[in-house]
Amino acid sequence: MSSRGLQSLLGIGLAGVLFVAIVLLSNTLLQGFRIDLTSDRLYSISDETQQVLAGIDEPITLTFYFSHDESEGVPYVREYARRVSELLESYEARSTGRIRVRQVDPRPLSEARERAEQHELQPVPAGDGKEIFLGLSGTNQVGDSEVIEFFEPERERFLEYDLTRLIWSLKNPDPPRIGLLSGLEMTESMDPTTGERHPQWAVLDRIEDIAEIEPLRHPQDEIDEDLDALLVAHPEGYDDRTFYAIDQYLMRGGRVLMFADPVVDAQSGMREEEGQLVERISSSDPGPLLSGWGIELDLGQALADPRSGMVVQTQEGGRDVHPGLMRIQRDGMERDDPITAMIEQVVVASPGSIGVTDDGPQMQPLLRSAESAGRVAREYFVGFESPWEITRGLQPDGERHVIGARFGGAIRSAYPEGTPEEAEVDPAAHRDSGDGGELVLFADADLLTDQTWIRAQRGRSGPVRTPFAGNGDMIANAVEQLVGGELLGGIRARGTSARPFTRVQALEREAVERHRETQRELQTELQETEERVESLRAGGEDAVGGAILSDEQRAQLEEARERRGELRAELRRVEQRLDAEIDALGARLKFLNIVAVPLLVAVGASGVFLVRRRRQRRHQQRAT
Repeated sequence: MSSRGLQSLLGIGLAGVLFVAIVLLSNTLLQGFRIDLTSDRLYSISDETQQVLAGIDEPITLTFYFSHDESEGVPYVREYARRVSELLESYEARSTGRIRVRQVDPRPLSEARERAEQHELQPVPAGDGKEIFLGLSGTNQVGDSEVIEFFEPERERFLEYDLTRLIWSLKNPDPPRIGLLSGLEMTESMDPTTGERHPQWAVLDRIEDIAEIEPLRHPQDEIDEDLDALLVAHPEGYDDRTFYAIDQYLMRGGRVLMFADPVVDAQSGMREEEGQLVERISSSDPGPLLSGWGIELDLGQALADPRSGMVVQTQEGGRDVHPGLMRIQRDGMERDDPITAMIEQVVVASPGSIGVTDDGPQMQPLLRSAESAGRVAREYFVGFESPWEITRGLQPDGERHVIGARFGGAIRSAYPEGTPEEAEVDPAAHRDSGDGGELVLFADADLLTDQTWIRAQRGRSGPVRTPFAGNGDMIANAVEQLVGGELLGGIRARGTSARPFTRVQALEREAVERHRETQRELQTELQETEERVESLRAGGEDAVGGAILSDEQRAQLEEARERRGELRAELRRVEQRLDAEIDALGARLKFLNIVAVPLLVAVGASGVFLVRRRRQRRHQQRAT
């Protein structure tokens, strides 16, 4: 073998050895390292999560239960399970041994399935008698456990938040403490006149799943800084001592959840005082707090909206729309905040409208009214015979009023001149501003009451409370965010791995809009025609004992029936044209993706090949 051939073999051998060495070295030094090039940073862990992982003192074991075999044929579940698994692996790699991840398949009749059921993980049916587990259990060294019963793909934006919250709970096994200052009878009580026991409100049951509640009495000179959060519900009758204590708690980095309401329906209406019925309006009084913090809330007016109003039963036994009892649905909620992201509906009663001054704190709206809502003087909300009377003072302004919001950043004290004389605290400890505290404010206290979101029914063992709105979930989410502090509060919604074709969706919306007006006109005329048919038929029956129609009535009835058939046929044709237009759009896009784009790439590549080939020939001709 020539020396040149030997050198080539040695070079190949050295290259192979170098390649193996680089692979082994990278597996050791770059374990868990990855580059996230997705637009929403889907596979990156936030700084807040890394702080939680770095603060783990004792090992935490996470067991991911996924029915791999049972999910065959359900691709979107398998894809989401892969997403959860990859994120768990990232947590394990970043925790430097403080988190151990186990992945098991809870097959039927296996020990893994028994453990999943012991942890109360919830499978979902997948057809043919199959059930899919897609959940997580976590345990710490002292035996505390936390679970995610099922990873819902709809919550993908909050996947990191859910995982970090679980780890944070295992890292801090002692339940957080939340102080309660309330002008409402929220806790369990006894009616002295009837001896009837009133259970505590359902919203407190939800909060107790997260934190220990410590009721506080006013006046308060100072609020314990060790409280993880403070809930202030309908402040009324407080003095400067209590207001100052709340202010300084927030200035020192505390977290406050407040409900201030222009009309507290639960305490308003006709009341008997000194043997006479008087009309009473109960309104919250936050004193100097909100205005001093730079937050605007007009407690002299409340919002009403006939289009969003709930149907209620009147005193006469009929039914009417209550414009002040408003439904806030998904389009009125902030979708990128864990407090409201997964809530379908919240019911509020005569809420206020929140704003900020020019030098006020940063505001992140959580709940907004519809544009059809307007301000009404609070006097309209009591003493009416029909709730529809509220609309007499309604003046919609086309604005989407903020009903709930977060406030953060630098918040100035509501007591810029220092400690009030009534407060028995050290004036030297006064703080003029606070950075790190957080306030969540709702301009409605009635959303806490059972009546706005709970339907009570009698059961065998007592009353059964069934929620028809998400008020309790929203308040529990707010408490969870606040007691989690800056770390959990700083983890906002991420993107989703699903990448929708936004242009396709826009084109579909345009197609629907083009046909919507025609559909509405046809449906309106069809409804009127059907009512006419029924009216003619009923009129004939009333006139002649239900047996005979006059010739004129018979002709009108026949004409109405023919028109009804024509309208139904035309409506079907409009819907068919719409479907055909959307199908044609899909066909064009498929053609572009499957044929046109690859063909364009092929033509471009052929062109580049031919140009290079010509250049090579020219070079060869010049060389010869």
